[in-house]
Amino acid sequence: MRVSAISYLVFSIVVFAISFGIQALIVPYFLPAPTIEDLGRPLEVTGTYTYFDGARSSQSAVTVDGMKFYCGTGALSSFTCLKYTHGLPQRTSVTVQFVNLKSLFGHIAVAMSIKSSSGAKIFSQKPIQFIKTWKSENLFWFSVNSLILVIVVVGATRIYLTRSIMV
Repeated sequence: MRVSAISYLVFSIVVFAISFGIQALIVPYFLPAPTIEDLGRPLEVTGTYTYFDGARSSQSAVTVDGMKFYCGTGALSSFTCLKYTHGLPQRTSVTVQFVNLKSLFGHIAVAMSIKSSSGAKIFSQKPIQFIKTWKSENLFWFSVNSLILVIVVVGATRIYLTRSIMV
């Protein structure tokens, strides 16, 4: 059976759209985007700042008195505050305003602002900025997951349809 490249392209687009749509419907149901009210009531902690800079940011961490903080997150991912705080020396006293949010990995502390002991702002974000980051992170990971699924499904389909030719 001969299948044209156009058929594979159309099939790929359909698989991508279905996968993306399913993720876009299911993920917000279980992990809804935070609201301005959720982000408008931050908690505050003052303590000693430390960080660990892991390879390719996979294990990087920013902590204040042992509590990890993230500066951005989506339902499926999060990223540390290291790019904002890397210039601070270890063991500096800082104050962090944060909110606890639910993600795929449990509840995580998201920094809304970080100030040094002298009162200088190191990092700050408004709730609307955070919500935009949340949505863009989700769109990115929905797209990546959908592309991976397209590669697997189209590859498996190609192998299945051409299996008699290989024998």
